[in-house]
Amino acid sequence: MQDLIIQSTLLSGGIENRFISLFSQDGLSQLSDLIKISEDKKLQELISLKASLSEDDNLISAVIHAGENAHVDKLITYLQGFLTRKIPFCAFANIGGQDGMRLTRAAFGVMIKFSEFYDSFCQLVDTVDMEWSMLEGDAERDIKMKEIIKGAPNYDGILKRWESAAKMRLWINEKKSNLAQKINKEVEAGYKKKKDEEKSKAAKEKPAKEEVKTEEKPAESSDTPVKEDEIVLIDTTAKGQQEAASETPVV
Repeated sequence: MQDLIIQSTLLSGGIENRFISLFSQDGLSQLSDLIKISEDKKLQELISLKASLSEDDNLISAVIHAGENAHVDKLITYLQGFLTRKIPFCAFANIGGQDGMRLTRAAFGVMIKFSEFYDSFCQLVDTVDMEWSMLEGDAERDIKMKEIIKGAPNYDGILKRWESAAKMRLWINEKKSNLAQKINKEVEAGYKKKKDEEKSKAAKEKPAKEEVKTEEKPAESSDTPVKEDEIVLIDTTAKGQQEAASETPVV
């Protein structure tokens, strides 16, 4: 990830001195080696300084991360509602679910920070904070808040930035779709491979079984026919027995 960041233009505009101490341990180690070579005392001081967050940093962090500022969250909820009901209809307003909203907030934080509408956005957050408290107990508070936000300076520009940030929903939806297709193909390939292995194993076992059967001798059947010359008739009558006795030679 660090290599990708270095190769990109993300830090082409530089970095504020107060954030240098937030570098990774490996990055700080490399800077320390550089300081020893260059003897840059100013850089040495910057490394030892503890990173500090400004009011603007906290506001942008609240835009990116839900739950840090209730008034920022409320304003973003209204912006999302306006985008959902926008005419002409915005087809990607709700795509991606929670992941879509998370990426939309992250993109919007960067966009609004470096846009000409940042000051107007900060004022709108303060307005939401103040008006929400003043309208407490009012049955029409929600309706009035919507009118207040729509009437704020540069509202259209702020909503346009939110709509542009919401296009991240298309990106995450495409990534999820590609991942699902990849997993599906892997599952199908694994199932097919397993079936092919089972067929191959069965094909190898079949000839072996047939060979064993051919080696076995057939059992002699009790129904084997007897030849006519082998048939001996025995006379069991009394006359027959007397004749047989008389024919017996006397020793």
